[in-house]
Amino acid sequence: MPTTTQDATWWALGGWITYDFNTSLGLALRGDYVNDENGARTSGSFGFPANTGHKFGSATATLNIRTWPNAVVRPEVRYDRSTLAAFDGKKDQVSIALGVAYLY
Repeated sequence: MPTTTQDATWWALGGWITYDFNTSLGLALRGDYVNDENGARTSGSFGFPANTGHKFGSATATLNIRTWPNAVVRPEVRYDRSTLAAFDGKKDQVSIALGVAYLY
């Protein structure tokens, strides 16, 4: 558990970049990183195990497919990595998702 008598020490960084290849196809890349040096933000919360320090981050690639009028299809792949076994007993995981948005 984190020490409750000291100030929390943590920091985070995130970045996003997008590029449209043409009017119907684009790519979005996203990355983020959190360094919770003494576990003040993540110990026993958000599904993370109790800890005295934790570093984790992710990288995501998303296609933005605008082939149909008023609709965007977004398949994406995400990789998460942690210094703890935070993902069902593992330190990393890969996720695949598909989103569809109707624009009106």
